[in-house]
Amino acid sequence: MNGYEATEKILEMNPGAQIVTVIAHDTVDQMEKCLKSGIKDFIPKTVNVKKLRAILNRKLIFFSFQL
Repeated sequence: MNGYEATEKILEMNPGAQIVTVIAHDTVDQMEKCLKSGIKDFIPKTVNVKKLRAILNRKLIFFSFQL
């Protein structure tokens, strides 16, 4: 099972899950594939700590409004 298949399975069990993944290549094709599979956000390798912090903050804000 690859990450896209795992995402689909997770979303079947928990439709509201906010899935963030690390991608190997920062290409439009890969970003579109992520979004189509249900991945909500992505971070290209090598991880940029500032970008990671910004994405996690967005997800935490999203969750605070859901509660």
